[in-house]
Amino acid sequence: MRNAVGFYWTLPVPWAGFTSLPDDIDAAGKLSRTIRYQSELIRRHAKDNHYRLVAEKVFLEIEPDRGSEHVLDALRPLVAICRGHRAALLHVDFSAVQGWRSHGLLTDWARTCGIDIETVYPDEILIDGVLF
Repeated sequence: MRNAVGFYWTLPVPWAGFTSLPDDIDAAGKLSRTIRYQSELIRRHAKDNHYRLVAEKVFLEIEPDRGSEHVLDALRPLVAICRGHRAALLHVDFSAVQGWRSHGLLTDWARTCGIDIETVYPDEILIDGVLF
């Protein structure tokens, strides 16, 4: 069994008061369907592919309409965790679905960070009985 770290991110919605998330993944997933979707998708991927999740990190972007360089501050500490646990970093690439947002800086970082990155592509899953 290999080790993995799950990384989940979303955009804020300032007009709705959605400007912060707790560090706890399950608590963050109660506030954000996007975070819950990513965590469930990656947890299923990990189980199906014999990964043990040794850590999970949630990140709420600063900009409401795009990914920013602030994601790098959340990603840098994960390099040490991945190296220390010989873990791959798992993340969802939303750009694989037409009309879904991408995060170019995360993608660029993944190409150059020096750790094993595994992209999980979006798929429809049921969350509380609703297809997402």
